[in-house]
Amino acid sequence: MEHKMHKILVVDDELSVREALRIILKDNFEVILKDSAEAGLEYLNFNEVDLVFLDILMPGMSGLEALKIIKTRPQPPEVVIVTATRTVKNAVEAMKHGAFEYVTKPFDVDEIKLIAERGIENHHLVLECSSLRQQMENEKERFYKELEGKVRERTAELEEANRKLRETHEQLVRSEKLASLGELVAGVAHELNNKLLPVLAYAQLLKEQKFPDGILRYVDTIERSASAAASVVSSLLNFSRPSSATRNPVDLNATMRETLSLLDYKIKAGRVRVKVELEERIPLTMADEKQIAQVFLNIINNAFQAMEPNGGELNIRSTRKGDNIFFTFTDTGCGISEEHMLKIFDPFFSTKGSGGTGLGLSVSHGLISAHKGEITVKSKVGKGTTFTIRLPITRVMEESAVKEEPIRYTPQRTKPRVLVAEDDPDCMLAITDILKAEHEVISVCNGQEAVKNLKKENFDLLIVDCRMPGLNGVELYRWLIENKSELQRRVIFMTGDIFVPEIKSFLEKSGCPYITKPFVMDDFKRTITAALTAP
Repeated sequence: MEHKMHKILVVDDELSVREALRIILKDNFEVILKDSAEAGLEYLNFNEVDLVFLDILMPGMSGLEALKIIKTRPQPPEVVIVTATRTVKNAVEAMKHGAFEYVTKPFDVDEIKLIAERGIENHHLVLECSSLRQQMENEKERFYKELEGKVRERTAELEEANRKLRETHEQLVRSEKLASLGELVAGVAHELNNKLLPVLAYAQLLKEQKFPDGILRYVDTIERSASAAASVVSSLLNFSRPSSATRNPVDLNATMRETLSLLDYKIKAGRVRVKVELEERIPLTMADEKQIAQVFLNIINNAFQAMEPNGGELNIRSTRKGDNIFFTFTDTGCGISEEHMLKIFDPFFSTKGSGGTGLGLSVSHGLISAHKGEITVKSKVGKGTTFTIRLPITRVMEESAVKEEPIRYTPQRTKPRVLVAEDDPDCMLAITDILKAEHEVISVCNGQEAVKNLKKENFDLLIVDCRMPGLNGVELYRWLIENKSELQRRVIFMTGDIFVPEIKSFLEKSGCPYITKPFVMDDFKRTITAALTAP
């Protein structure tokens, strides 16, 4: 391959000088000759060279003026100034404007060759440095772009993680609120249930008496009001501590249809169009149907209220995804603001003013959580809201083929002796009055008094309140196991706060029957009969 020779441009107005330089350089370089600065610049406009020998004094444009113009070009060649007189002033001026070297006439051949080689070498080093610098700039730009992309990607990941963290924090705060309020409600419920028990019990005892119809109407009102108050207390407990669900095989699609049938008149009379799409391949799952129906009803009622008074559309869908069943409720109502979205599952929060208790969604959240499910919401103000319920599919257990034998009560020759331990005097009196016709009743107000009686007398049955000052019901039962073990299966516990985990756990482990306050008198009597006739 033929080696490409480096180009040298010689610019001088004297022919002899041009020829002298050409002769010196021609063996190793391609030499181009020009007789004026203007001609040399014109050549450089269209051609690249590696080195320029430039006479400092020429007619027209001087060498220094030409040097200044050459050095303004991108990647200019090196320039060697040629002069007949060596003066410090000219040398300094030339170097100041970028000249590579300064030579005088007449020439030293070896010096010219050496300067030419050094000038071309320096020019190529400058070009190489410029190329490397450009490569570095390109790499830097590419690196910054990649870094910027990675930063954007990482920022998006962090924003998503932060969003999930906020949601988790909100759920944690909500759970803590529910737990704190649950403790408060449990204590209040215990006291309220104690006060409701004698009201309900005496109303039921009075109904067994012969009174005029007008008086019985009063008694019925008292009983209904006491029962309603008991239901309110139960609802307050349910929102934060759902009771143990009665799990049975449930067709959730059928539950949804039954719930909608309850609202049939409201749907037909209102301005809301209801569209239902239920996936038929949804299997049976173990659930408390009443609790799930309550959740469905709460969400549907909320959707109707969100679309008042103009109406709208409610879409209800069920789907199965893997081991989960999903129900979605999408309405075209007013939507929920971001501010309210943070509070909608909080107890007693309501946007309905005096028209709502603020417990519907709190209760729903608790019930779905008790089923190990999840309830979520998405909303846009002015567009509508979507509630999504996820319930895990729980394998249907086969029912036992063994049926319990009905309890047969065999009347005893003497009245059974019953010891009642109850710290609330009104509750104690009411229980005594219910039992005294068919039982011999001894009533005490705490566990210590119960122990004293048990040490000196025999009893057929104990009715014990779980929470009492001093020796409570749990501690009394432990004393029985150690000292009167024959009576450990002859105990009925009473409680007004079955939702307290410690009490609930104790009752389950003991295996003893229990009844919650306030109770229906007939249920109470059946429980006593079953306990007395148990083997």
